[in-house]
Amino acid sequence: MSANTEAQGSGRGLEAMKWTIVAVLLIVAIVGNFLYRD
Repeated sequence: MSANTEAQGSGRGLEAMKWTIVAVLLIVAIVGNFLYRD
């Protein structure tokens, strides 16, 4: 049971890291588009 809980915790951390990367890339794309729109 505890091994399953640890695996879920690790999965949640990985999921949070993936969404953080997605958010950062999205922000970089928006800022880049704003700066280089000319």
